Amino acid sequence: MASIEEFTAIFPWISTKSFIIGALMRILSGPALTTAISEAGGLGFIGPGAKTLDTVQDLDEASHRVHSAHSSHTSRLSHLPSAYDLLPHASDLEAWTVRIRSVSPSTQIWIQIGTVDEVQGLLQRSYRPDVLVVQGLEAGSHGHRDAIGLITILPEVVDMVEGSGIKIVASGGITDGRGVSAALCLGATEVAMGTRILASTEVRISQDYQQEVIRATNGGVNTVRTLLYNHLPDGFRSSAAFDVISDSLRANPTERKGVIRSVRAVVAFTVKGSSEKEETWHLDLKDHGIVGRGSAPSGQKPDVSLYLSDDDFATLFEGKTSTQKLFMKGKLKIRGNILKATKIENVLRKAQTRTNL
Repeated sequence: MASIEEFTAIFPWISTKSFIIGALMRILSGPALTTAISEAGGLGFIGPGAKTLDTVQDLDEASHRVHSAHSSHTSRLSHLPSAYDLLPHASDLEAWTVRIRSVSPSTQIWIQIGTVDEVQGLLQRSYRPDVLVVQGLEAGSHGHRDAIGLITILPEVVDMVEGSGIKIVASGGITDGRGVSAALCLGATEVAMGTRILASTEVRISQDYQQEVIRATNGGVNTVRTLLYNHLPDGFRSSAAFDVISDSLRANPTERKGVIRSVRAVVAFTVKGSSEKEETWHLDLKDHGIVGRGSAPSGQKPDVSLYLSDDDFATLFEGKTSTQKLFMKGKLKIRGNILKATKIENVLRKAQTRTNL
């Protein structure tokens, strides 16, 4: 099991006894919160903004706060680097990891997981992350559809990575010292908190939202797991469908290999929303059996591309129509290997049985 000394060797400002990691929360984790956590001896993460430009501005502000702290000899921030490298979420994780490590070997790769299958998949790949954030069902963020409680999954993952050098961070439902102690006893090196930090003064949050978080009680009854936030960022119904397809492919490694043998193609979907905005996803069913944004994994081209509306894709995913029907009605355009396009319906059908949009 990794020790805290391995963290302090990389992040010299953190507390040498125990420290808290501020979970990466979109928009909410701004420069003020991130630097406050780090100055207190923890490790803060800047969350992505609503737009790329927002993140650039956040990094500039964080850099200004760090440089301002350099003038204070008592501030932990005087030990912080003034530049940050962030890894965007990408399904084509291996390509991102290889590229980042080639240009910046010291950059840490952190991966959040919610199932044992995900850990097995990571351990079998040619690369390995530096840190695994083990997220339990109790987490308030974007959780895994098949997640289980932290107290169950954490020790199992710790045993799986024993001797690998991978550090373990526990996340989900940890709100005080008792939760921290429990996670450390189960084998975590450290813990990450997200929802608990929403009560802080530095978090970027509306007062009404914050008060509702503080007021909430009886969480088991009053907490609802929903795909709502999966729909909100881009306004596409298809976003949730591709999340489901991704989960379905990851859930069963044996079945995933069978799908790859059957399809042997990278399939791209360009979907047009009601506002004429377009988004593109791909299914890599040639090598890895994963879902990603864009028309193909880095450095590759799709074998077949499908063009259709957001509503028509949702109908196709729900099994209420077929590629043949959409094509005959002029609602689907196909470029490339048409036979590969017909095989994709079995993949959608298997994924659809896992949820209803």
